[in-house]
Amino acid sequence: MVGDDPAMKQMVAAFFEQHSMRVVPVSGRQGVVSQIAADAPNLVILDLDQDLASGLDLLREIQSRSDAPVIITGSQRSDEADRVIGLELGADDYVARPFGTRELLARVRAVLRRRGHG
Repeated sequence: MVGDDPAMKQMVAAFFEQHSMRVVPVSGRQGVVSQIAADAPNLVILDLDQDLASGLDLLREIQSRSDAPVIITGSQRSDEADRVIGLELGADDYVARPFGTRELLARVRAVLRRRGHG
């Protein structure tokens, strides 16, 4: 899970771990790239709120990998164009913030199922 909001990352991680899903919260581009290389996760949740251009660049970088994980982007932005750009750049789903942890878990399970990971 990639984002700069420690409280949100902790809340989501705790909820997902209650449902037998391991979460590795990371911050910053280098942390993400290193974690993906080291751990080959099935899924990345990418928060686009801090810096949209930087988040979209990171999305492109993750998608360019031959072992690219499933990617769900999230944001508080209400502009449809921001959501569409993320999906067109390769995100598998988008979740609007604020979101409920149950909704996010359902979306994670759905995209993993579609990709054959669950």
